[in-house]
Amino acid sequence: MTKPFPIECRDVDLHRLVLRYGQRHTSSARALAHLTHALETSGQLTPCLVVPDEKEALRDPEHREAERFVLLDGYRRIAALRHLGADTVWVEVWRCELREALLTALARAQNRPLAPLREAAWLRELAARYGLSRHELARRSGRCEMCRQRRAGARGARRARLRAAATAPR
Repeated sequence: MTKPFPIECRDVDLHRLVLRYGQRHTSSARALAHLTHALETSGQLTPCLVVPDEKEALRDPEHREAERFVLLDGYRRIAALRHLGADTVWVEVWRCELREALLTALARAQNRPLAPLREAAWLRELAARYGLSRHELARRSGRCEMCRQRRAGARGARRARLRAAATAPR
């Protein structure tokens, strides 16, 4: 279980974001246009999720005004805001280590499935960079139960298809 950590919402200059997981995100031009239009008409309703860049914090922990942030969630919003010519983005800053932020984000995403590539990238980083085993990753992120439920749901759907095929008139 992760310990509570400070959270703050604020505006951050786009150039201060580290887009470590950005290359894994693809979006259709149509989806980007839709999001761009929504941001233009309604503004940014949901903050992007960031954590302080650990490398930056080690270099100069006293200069928060020049702080850089690793973007975890909100890559499509960033693309749309850039398309609109925005200089800043509204973010939710989780004041914790990247490891804790990734584990917390994975655990919280159980009711909103993550993009498979993003989830895989986060899990890969947790295993490679922080040495977490598959068992520890599953336990800390809540993936054991979720995978079990997904498998059970798939088996139930398969059984229903088989029953429907068996009872269908020929």
